[in-house]
Amino acid sequence: MRACVPQHFKWKESCVSSARRPSKDSAAIRARLAAHCLHDAQLEHASIEAFARTSLELLAFGAPPALVSEAHQAALDEISHARVTFALASAYAGTELGPQAFSEAKRMAPATDLATWAHETIEDGCLGETIAAAEAHAAAQQSEDPVVRDVLLGIAEDETRHAELAWKILRFALQAGGEEVAAVARTVLATLAVRKLSPSDDRNEDLIQHGILGEQASACLRTEVMNAVVQPCLERLLQTRPREACEVRAL
Repeated sequence: MRACVPQHFKWKESCVSSARRPSKDSAAIRARLAAHCLHDAQLEHASIEAFARTSLELLAFGAPPALVSEAHQAALDEISHARVTFALASAYAGTELGPQAFSEAKRMAPATDLATWAHETIEDGCLGETIAAAEAHAAAQQSEDPVVRDVLLGIAEDETRHAELAWKILRFALQAGGEEVAAVARTVLATLAVRKLSPSDDRNEDLIQHGILGEQASACLRTEVMNAVVQPCLERLLQTRPREACEVRAL
């Protein structure tokens, strides 16, 4: 994925435009793959704004420059993710696909207090990015297409770093906000213990060879990540604050 030469002015990476469309896959399957990849691409596109906003929040709350730098790098990662997933969607659809103008960005304001910022960081970063990394890695292991597998492995690597950044940001918020932020973290921790993620159906279970997790597999993985990674990591950070950061890779 890193060696791709981007097509300028297009939300598409040239090196994934050849993602396989084998004859055994029906038009209906290709349409489902295109729709799934397009949905993922739109989420990646929205994540660019999320990290841009995080950069502003870090500046507003007086975070060290290293965190600001990592947030900007994460936004650049999301641009790459959007381009490769739009390229996959285009390959499956047989036509050029890309994002529309993201008008919602005009209405997304940075958090104005540490408690709100900490809550969003836990939900979207510590939890969301950790789950995204696990899902991309699991899907890559099942993909029979080497192009798709490489894309997913690259995304998994980036999302792991994004999760680690979220934990660093939360640690900073705990240092800066003290008990108010700790109370928010404890509230989220209490909800994790009772959350149960269950799929509504077995949708997409037949697309696993294309690197797409079904609803059942995804729900099980999300629950496992919450129980085995996010919950103990949050407990540890609360117990050791502010002396010791939580390392996602170590868990």
